[in-house]
Amino acid sequence: MEGLGVDLLSFSGHKMYGPKGVGGLYTRMGVDLEPILFGESTEAGLRAGTSNVAGIVGIGQAAKLAQHGLESSIDRVSELRDRFVRQLRENLAGELIVHGEFAERVPGIISIRLPKVTAEDLQQWIPEICFGPAQRRSDAAALSSVSDNFGPTDHQSPYTLRIAIGWSTSQDELDQAAQLIVTAIESLQ
Repeated sequence: MEGLGVDLLSFSGHKMYGPKGVGGLYTRMGVDLEPILFGESTEAGLRAGTSNVAGIVGIGQAAKLAQHGLESSIDRVSELRDRFVRQLRENLAGELIVHGEFAERVPGIISIRLPKVTAEDLQQWIPEICFGPAQRRSDAAALSSVSDNFGPTDHQSPYTLRIAIGWSTSQDELDQAAQLIVTAIESLQ
C-alpha cells in the first residue's frame, strides 16, 4: 500500500463480491485518527462495539479471490467494455460520449453521456437493465458525488449513466443490453 502514496484508503465489500455492509479502511502508519463513537474500545480504540467477525472473514475471502483472478478478469472485462461501447457508437451514429475514455480507469465501469435522452427516462423504458443514472430528475439541484468525480457538468449529468460490467457478465448479455439501449434511445427520441 505504501506504493500508492495514500494516507487513507476505504473500500466496500460489495464492490468486490464480498458481503454488503462490510468495508475496510487502510491507514498509513503515522496517520492519527480520532474516534467518532465512544464506548467499548475495539479497532485499536477507533470504534466502539463488537467486531463483525463473519463480515471480516467474508471480505477477506473476497479479497483473496479478487486478487487470484484479477489479471485475467481485467483483460476480459476491458474487451467486453470496448465491444459494448463500439456497438453503442456504431448504432447511435457516434453521438455517444464516454467520460474518461482515455484515462486510466477501472475496466468494468463505464460512464457515458447519451444523445438527447435522460438516463432516468432510459431506466424507466428498460427496467430489465440495472444501471445508475448520475442524477435523478427529482434531485436536479444536487449532483451525485460519483458523477462529480468523473466530470459531467450540471447540464450533462441528467444524460449520463453508469454501467458496471461484472466478472460473470457474458458477451451475449452485453450485446443484448447494447441492443436494448439503442432501441430505447431511438424510441425515446
